[in-house]
Amino acid sequence: MIPYKELCIKELTGQTTDATAGTRSTHAHGLGYAPTARHCIPLIRGVDGDVDDAAAINVVKTDATHVHVKCNKISRTFDLLIFIQHNTNPNFEA
Repeated sequence: MIPYKELCIKELTGQTTDATAGTRSTHAHGLGYAPTARHCIPLIRGVDGDVDDAAAINVVKTDATHVHVKCNKISRTFDLLIFIQHNTNPNFEA
């Protein structure tokens, strides 16, 4: 089994969602290409660092410089993992 860190090409830690629930927030990734939403995994953290089961976060759009997310709760801290995409990652060598 390959550890997820070897498949993760970008890890944005300590990101915060918008102060208004349901409002889109924008987070820079700097990859130079738009990863697909299915390759972007947000992990919301609770106050004590555990996963926050009460909050839901969704990737709503990606572009060459940013990932845009929405959350059903206000100001949630999260980590965003972006994984390898074999067909669109210019830095990936098979």
